[in-house]
Amino acid sequence: MSEETRLTYTDGVMIDLSKIAEQTQVQNINLALKFLPKLPAEAYAALQHIEVIASPEDWQKITYQIARTLVNAQYEITHRQIMEKMKVDNLDEMESDDDILAAALKLTS
Repeated sequence: MSEETRLTYTDGVMIDLSKIAEQTQVQNINLALKFLPKLPAEAYAALQHIEVIASPEDWQKITYQIARTLVNAQYEITHRQIMEKMKVDNLDEMESDDDILAAALKLTS
């Protein structure tokens, strides 16, 4: 793949990401530049090797796996943050579904 083709492809991907995430190309590039240095050296080396050897189908599979991992991480982080902020008094004293429902209504009202 020529460098021009790769850049065109990359630009096309960035434009699509910008539309999805409501971010500018620069914001997406900044996010990528923040992420890459956080990768372990082995993972970064693997990414460089994959860039050379992977087919479009390989990239599609890898992208899906990474996306799934990121969505799972987002869920876990959000869940943890919600649980840290959520305080339910007398949780151990709740014995029935009605007790739990009453507490849930109290939390959400």
